[in-house]
Amino acid sequence: MYVCSPLHALMNASFIALGLLTAAGAVLTWPAWPRRRLTALSLALVVLSGVCVIVIGLAPENVAPEVHTLAALVQVPVQLAGMVGLAIVAWRPWRGAAIWSLVCVAVAVFGNVLFFSGQYLGVGIGGAERLSLEPLTVWTIGLGAGLIRPSAKRSD
Repeated sequence: MYVCSPLHALMNASFIALGLLTAAGAVLTWPAWPRRRLTALSLALVVLSGVCVIVIGLAPENVAPEVHTLAALVQVPVQLAGMVGLAIVAWRPWRGAAIWSLVCVAVAVFGNVLFFSGQYLGVGIGGAERLSLEPLTVWTIGLGAGLIRPSAKRSD
């Protein structure tokens, strides 16, 4: 199966960079989260999700389809579990982050339903795949913006 675009090397490099940034962001934001076991577990899952994205970039579908697919299949539930866990942790001290997390999870679940059902509703297989995986990226950007705002209300 031919799946390469002319810019496939750039795409794979962007996956590697995204995975590194996702994992680093989870580690670096640890101090901002309430100290709970669920926090540690959820952030570890986000780190693992970032590692999966790195593997996806290092094992392109046209070179190592089995590794690529396995990493993507692991990344989906891991990313969702990490996001849901952090939504639970944030519910009382940082309601906006919790709601943001759940909205991103809902979009990802919808994208996964489209992707795995084969019913793409006009967005195509690539659009469904992006809807299933990219909410993590959008989620991290939103959380990062919330964390750097001085007026963001969080408390343990």
